[in-house]
Amino acid sequence: MGIGAAANVLGLGKMLAEAVLPLMSSNGIYVTIGLVWLLCVVSNFLLTPLAIFAAFTVPLTEVALKLDINPMAFYYTIFHGCDQIIMPYEYALVLIFFSFG
Repeated sequence: MGIGAAANVLGLGKMLAEAVLPLMSSNGIYVTIGLVWLLCVVSNFLLTPLAIFAAFTVPLTEVALKLDINPMAFYYTIFHGCDQIIMPYEYALVLIFFSFG
């Protein structure tokens, strides 16, 4: 969570929200939800899930409110985007299964 707090202090989440707002506002709600999911999946390579929650929840909530979308849809999408297990080291149970073949 320290990574996410540092990103908030630096304003990275707000800069990201300002950058994706025009892209999200020009498309429909399903494309917008898909872009939020994709953002979280790609961010999972750079940040931990707790850092993603800390860094992106507030800026994406502001984006959702500006687009007249219920923020709960964004919250669920963020949670599901961070749950995508790509490498086995991201989750302890998958790591155990992977290490024992």
